[in-house]
Amino acid sequence: MARPLAVALVLVGLGNLGLAALYARAEVWALALWLATGAWVCPVAAGCLNRAATQARADAVTAERRARQLAIEDEAALAADDCCEMWWVSVGKQHCPTCPTQARSN
Repeated sequence: MARPLAVALVLVGLGNLGLAALYARAEVWALALWLATGAWVCPVAAGCLNRAATQARADAVTAERRARQLAIEDEAALAADDCCEMWWVSVGKQHCPTCPTQARSN
C-alpha cells in the first residue's frame, strides 16, 4: 500500500510543479510559491513513507525469524524431555513401559 501512495505523492508533486510554473509565468507569485512548496513537499513525503514501509517490513522479517527460532528452541526443549504420552497426561505420575525416561526415574 505504501508504494502506490508514494507514486501518487510524486505525481501530485509533479502536477504542483507544473502548475507553479504556469502561475509563475502569469506572475501570480504567491500561488506559484505555494505550489512550488507543495511540489517539494510531496516527494519528500513519498521518500519518508517509503523508508517507513521498508523499516516496517524489516521489523516484520526480524520478528518472524525470532519467532521461528523460539519455536525451534521450544521443540528442542520438548524433545529433550523425551517422555511418553502417559507421563504428560498423568501430570508426571506414570510412565509407559516403553518410555525411555522410565529407567532413569526409577
